[in-house]
Amino acid sequence: MQDAFNFLRHDLLSALSSGLRATTDAIAFQASRQRSKRILHLSDLHIGLAEATQRRSYLKRHVKSMLTTIDRVAVTGDLFDTPSDELRASFDEFRHDIEDGTRKRLLVVPGNHDMRTKGNAIGGLGRKAEYVTDLDWSPLEVDHDMQTVFFSFNSCETGNFARGGVSLRQRLSRAEKHEKEMSRGKQVRDYFNIALVHHHPVDYSSQPTALYERILARLGGDKQFMAFEESEGFINWCVGRQVGLVLHGHKHIPHLATVRTAQGGEVTAVGCGSSVGAEGKPMCYDVITIEPLTKRWSVSFYQDVRGDGSGFTLQNVALDLRASP
Repeated sequence: MQDAFNFLRHDLLSALSSGLRATTDAIAFQASRQRSKRILHLSDLHIGLAEATQRRSYLKRHVKSMLTTIDRVAVTGDLFDTPSDELRASFDEFRHDIEDGTRKRLLVVPGNHDMRTKGNAIGGLGRKAEYVTDLDWSPLEVDHDMQTVFFSFNSCETGNFARGGVSLRQRLSRAEKHEKEMSRGKQVRDYFNIALVHHHPVDYSSQPTALYERILARLGGDKQFMAFEESEGFINWCVGRQVGLVLHGHKHIPHLATVRTAQGGEVTAVGCGSSVGAEGKPMCYDVITIEPLTKRWSVSFYQDVRGDGSGFTLQNVALDLRASP
């Protein structure tokens, strides 16, 4: 804990006053010194949306400049604005750029816009589940270089409107795969565990800005139309599986919250926001730095507030200051 405070007091605060590059360099140096690993977290690309099309080239160029310092890239859903064969080439190009830069597979999970017409469905109407299989996503990925296990979920399997959830079937399936991996290699038991999901498992409110958000606010708010159903069960599963971080999208605003269960466990959820600034929000991404051996982490949140190419700036940093296990 003292090391974390010293880094915050002497290195990070000094770097913050010198700008983004100095801050990034300080975190990157600390990461290499501690044998840490870095994950670039993107979300809600909404390929096909007008503002996404305008900003995608700028985002790709910026991301490409970062990849030499990044170990893995994760996109937590809403890759498309609505599922369509015509948009596949744009996503495949984005995927290939990421994988060429990291030399590792892009981590993705489906969002409601990847499975439902304009992100919404009622009963069987509007559902286009067949597009999910084309995303080439893996339910469980063990990265031995990072000493990290990534659990990936389809939170759009159930739920009406833009709601979602993670079924018991998915939780059991991931648990079975995890047990199998741990039986293959004993070291996997000590790896850092991260869950990827689209819907936000922790409620948080914001001032509605987009038209659909203002309409939903009049009808009862996004708890009625966008929420993660039975999120408590998912959080308890994460605690039981010793998941340290849950990375999610869905809400187009960055967010971080630590949830403590009645049994005394806890997990931290990190919301990315929209990386293309969908629905009038800032362009957002975050970088998670993890220390697999100590299970410590930090999250740096970046935004291009106007979404006009004026530059991504560091907005906030969250540090895990708990003592090492």
